[in-house]
Formats: sequence, structure tokens, C-alpha cells
Amino acid sequence: MAGFLIFNTISMIIIERYREIGLLSSLGMSRGTVLLTFLLEGFYLGLIGTAAGVIIGGLETFILSGIPIDIALLFGNGELPYSATFYLKFAANILVFNGIQSLIITIVSSVIPALRVLRLNPMDAMRA
Repeated sequence: MAGFLIFNTISMIIIERYREIGLLSSLGMSRGTVLLTFLLEGFYLGLIGTAAGVIIGGLETFILSGIPIDIALLFGNGELPYSATFYLKFAANILVFNGIQSLIITIVSSVIPALRVLRLNPMDAMRA
């Protein structure tokens, strides 16, 4: 889901800047540099989102790790084949792993729409 949202965001950024890409290309900016611009933008968006997610999620997990959560309140007091109370466990290694994983998903999801820039004809982009 996150990969699809990032893919969609980068695609919309490229569509909105279609004329700008054409202008920069016609003024001599190489396609690789334009591609790098969009890859870096996707990386920075992912870095900010990952940092916010790790900080907020880590704090929530850390705070809620000492509070018992009773799921019987959610599903009624019927017979459950397991204990109705559970505790969250804060694990820094899982938090770091998930942060790295989300950054990788961001980078991979940014590459596909950014590669469209390579197929862009500068004159067609200027006319659009």
C-alpha cells in the first residue's frame, strides 16, 4: 500500500512538472540529472515519512507497552480460546528494521515513475 501511494505521488509530481522538465532539458540539463532530481525528491519524502513514522510509532509502542489491553471489551465476554489480555512489547531492533524497510520501499517506488522522465521528449513537454 505504501509503495503504491509513493508511486502515485511521484507520478503526480512528474505530471505537474511536465513543462518544467521540458524546459530544463531544452536548456541543457541532462536526463540523468533530471532523473536524479526526482529520485532525490522521493528519497527525501520517504526519509521524512519514515522518521515521523518511526518516532510516532516508537513512542506509542513504548508508552502503551506497560498498559494491558483487554480485547474482551471489544468482542464481548464470550469464551475465548486464549487470554483476552495482551501487552505490547517495545523492541528497538524491530523499529529500526521497519524504518529501513520503509525507506527501501520508498526508493523502489520512486524509481519506476522517475524512469518516465528518461522517455520524455523536451519539445513535446514544452508544448504540453
